[in-house]
Amino acid sequence: MLIRLEKKNNQNLIQKYLGLAAQFIAAILIGVFLGKFLDKKFSSGKYLFTWILPMLFIFAILFSVVRDVFKDK
Repeated sequence: MLIRLEKKNNQNLIQKYLGLAAQFIAAILIGVFLGKFLDKKFSSGKYLFTWILPMLFIFAILFSVVRDVFKDK
């Protein structure tokens, strides 16, 4: 019985962290593609949005991760 609970807890942790990794990847990709789109639309000649949006999305995901980690404790 104890082994089943440990295995289930490990699987839950694996699923949780895989979900977080997927969120990171999705946020970076969305930020990059949205930034490229906005850079083309405003054609400033610099890749300002391509750099700023992924960083903002990464900070938002990091904030979400920290909040989730401290919520569990």
